[in-house]
Amino acid sequence: MKSFENFRTDQTERLNEGVPLLGAGLLWKGLGAGLTIHSGIEAIKSAKKGNWKDAALNTAATIPGGRIFKGMKYLGAPKKLSKAGSLGQSVNRWDITGLTPNARSKGAERIEQGIWNKGVDLYNKFKNKKSTK
Repeated sequence: MKSFENFRTDQTERLNEGVPLLGAGLLWKGLGAGLTIHSGIEAIKSAKKGNWKDAALNTAATIPGGRIFKGMKYLGAPKKLSKAGSLGQSVNRWDITGLTPNARSKGAERIEQGIWNKGVDLYNKFKNKKSTK
């Protein structure tokens, strides 16, 4: 049987293992919110310039696919049609086809490329440290 002290240290270790995951989840949520705000700002800029197509794409990119699904269901659309609407929104939001470039997808690509480059730099630094020993 475990003593109270052993139980407490085990629980503390488990909590410490979960903290980085929580931090990563919050970071991911924050990046998504930041991209949505960026897309909204770019939509306003495009509308002020009179570029209505980009303004519409950027405005549509601020709406999550789940909201489209719930809205269509609320209006009485069948489940499969609501899923299709959500899929269409996700395709637009993330520019999967390459036909709907919007501020959100461009920002996500920049962030992704920056993370990739940072990872490659860290890998090369670690690799060079190991090879010199």
